[in-house]
Amino acid sequence: NKTDNTKQSLKVVSTSGYNSTYKLTNTDQFKVKLIAKGGQTWIQVKNSDGSSQFQGLLKDGDSKTFDLTTQNEAVFVIGNTMNTKMYVNNKKLSYTISPSSEVRQNVTIQFKPSK
Repeated sequence: NKTDNTKQSLKVVSTSGYNSTYKLTNTDQFKVKLIAKGGQTWIQVKNSDGSSQFQGLLKDGDSKTFDLTTQNEAVFVIGNTMNTKMYVNNKKLSYTISPSSEVRQNVTIQFKPSK
């Protein structure tokens, strides 16, 4: 039984400075893919308990996928949003804060899995 992501909802909860928070609902999985495009970017991914799942440099063309389905929240520290494409369950996330105004951003995604 494949997960149907057409009903998936990713809504902006709040923004402040270079921090934005989204809520992911209507899905039972939480997978995020980060792709460096147009240059390199430094990224860090933190689990809901604050522990780091990954930190490092993605070179242009590199991608990294994270399965965060067991987490109720994850924080993505994106060093260069101009060069970083973010996909949540294969759907592109549009940065609510313009990358041209805040290049470095913290993106928090809260996850409530559907039963």
